Amino acid sequence: MAQILYHTAFLGDLLLSIPLMRQLRKEFSGEELHLVCRKGLGSFFKQLGLVDIVFEVEKGKGSSPYRVLLRELSDFKYQRLWCPHESVRSALVTRQIKAKKRIGYYHWWNSGFFNQRSKRPMHLPEALRLMSLLAGLRGDFDQFLDKAKNLSNPQVLESWNSNSSQGLPDWASMDLMKAGVLSLDCREKLFDEARIQRENLGWQNKRIVILAPGSNWPTKRWSLESYMKVARSLVDQGFGVVLMGNQAEREICQYISESVPETKNWAGLTELWSSFCLMTQAEIFVGNDSGATHLAVCASLPVIALFGPTTLSLGYRPWSDRTLVVQRKLNCRPCGKHGALVCPIQTHDCMNKIEPEEVIVAINDFLSPS
Repeated sequence: MAQILYHTAFLGDLLLSIPLMRQLRKEFSGEELHLVCRKGLGSFFKQLGLVDIVFEVEKGKGSSPYRVLLRELSDFKYQRLWCPHESVRSALVTRQIKAKKRIGYYHWWNSGFFNQRSKRPMHLPEALRLMSLLAGLRGDFDQFLDKAKNLSNPQVLESWNSNSSQGLPDWASMDLMKAGVLSLDCREKLFDEARIQRENLGWQNKRIVILAPGSNWPTKRWSLESYMKVARSLVDQGFGVVLMGNQAEREICQYISESVPETKNWAGLTELWSSFCLMTQAEIFVGNDSGATHLAVCASLPVIALFGPTTLSLGYRPWSDRTLVVQRKLNCRPCGKHGALVCPIQTHDCMNKIEPEEVIVAINDFLSPS
């Protein structure tokens, strides 16, 4: 027997579904969990033991990748299909996957696609919204969500520290480094790879700080000049600074690295698994509202996240007890769920008004002995 999670969103959204994956593992311990996701992401979740089998879709290539996917899935029949992805295409594709029960979010148009639908609780952070799909699973699961009422999305537009919120319950955590989350075999492989990554850096004794200046959405990016100032300050203090990102972000990381040559540009050089392993060796992470920021949470890193076009009220904050979100109170925020390709009012003040000095002070505050 098996169940399948269909979630073809970007990396950050998929990482936020880790608490859901863990809960599905717990509730259905005798069943395999399969995952459908974007191309290039699946092996990471399989290596961590969060899922058993992965199927990947190369989005943006029309209908052909979906036909290939359905052929690959044609021999499987699932007990339950979980689909947090709300697009019409996802509904059409999942209807063609053999499953006894299909679980998704409630929409007026999708009663013919799912036989169990939950209203998406928009007042909660995304990690808990995803968990709400389990609400109809058993009578007492709503009690779990009731315990999280004090974890509603912050409505503030000023900088926000997660210390001001209720602590995250273990059952909703996406911190993979907590005891008992990963198998002993997985942890051994993780630490072996982390050791290799540190050796490749050549920094056996340096304290490592990771900067991730990229994002799929240009308006979410803090200026490269600001990242340069932060990198220079950290290098001058004796830290080893690693610039991380995917292959598409290598150029912007190289721009910073050329300005601060003591840094290491690791963007695009390692797969997701190796990047995660290296993160476990770092002291702190600084990045935008991006998938890399959520990956740092999984690695149990303190996170300083720079929010511009998006806001905490949207529900996609780094899901951690050790997070500082740096942002500015502006009437134009948010300008969309994902931001925009260009600033709608041509100022980009939401990011430009975040000063490097504030971020440098925040880093030192995190790293100073309490």
